[in-house]
Amino acid sequence: MKKILALLAFAVLPTLEAFSQKRIIDMHIHSYTESDFGEREPVTDHYGVKGSANAKAHLTETFAAMERLNIVKAMVSGNPESVRIWKENDRENRVIRGILSFLPDDHDMDIVKFEQMIKAGEIENAAKFLKLEAVGKID
Repeated sequence: MKKILALLAFAVLPTLEAFSQKRIIDMHIHSYTESDFGEREPVTDHYGVKGSANAKAHLTETFAAMERLNIVKAMVSGNPESVRIWKENDRENRVIRGILSFLPDDHDMDIVKFEQMIKAGEIENAAKFLKLEAVGKID
């Protein structure tokens, strides 16, 4: 009987663990402004699900998914305006402000402006949040 209980526990416990709530840090979320969407039909993914129709819907749908999936922090990258909008709408203090750049001078960026944005808190250091999460001191 003890062997059966041990086998049952061995089989059931991993399943329960898989269904338990985990705190997730998402290190790759994009933010957009309305100009990023333009006048086009929403993109459909591999499964036939249509994406957001505009930047506001994208923000709202992403924040709802963050709540549903227990995402406690998210590294958000986009142009500086879109990241600012996301941070302003972040009621749960989940957004870690990043920046999306493809070229060194995107957003009229140079090293001086980049440093100024970091000092002003417009771009945040994700490592700071990850260290806090590791010791259980994150908001």
